[in-house]
Amino acid sequence: MNHQDSNDDTGGSKPRLAQTLLEMGELQLMLLRADAAAATKASYAAIVMVAVAVCLLIAAAPVLLLAAAAWIEEGFGLSRPVSLAAAGGAAAVAATLLLLAARRAAGRGLSMLSRTLDELAQNLESVKRGLADARDDAPPPNSPR
Repeated sequence: MNHQDSNDDTGGSKPRLAQTLLEMGELQLMLLRADAAAATKASYAAIVMVAVAVCLLIAAAPVLLLAAAAWIEEGFGLSRPVSLAAAGGAAAVAATLLLLAARRAAGRGLSMLSRTLDELAQNLESVKRGLADARDDAPPPNSPR
């Protein structure tokens, strides 16, 4: 009778394991959806920053550079080429800072997805261990019941 009870427990653990796996999979998908939405929102900020930086450089750069060069030329008594180089260098620094900020924002968005993928890998390892343990506990196929 004890032997039959242990078979019932083994048989009962398989449906429980399957139910647990299904629930874990559903929870993991919900987490992935939530993290993907958060990552998408964070990525929008990065995309907007890059777009603003590019638009500023394309549309306003010539006007701003000439105005800055004229101001440098007048204020410091420098030649026109030196004034233009100084104004261009300042614009390049500003654009670089904006692009670095955009890269950082994009990295934050991707790290959210990375966390979810790490959790998924850990959950899969747990499932593998659980399945291996269930196989070890199961009676051999040729054993009498």
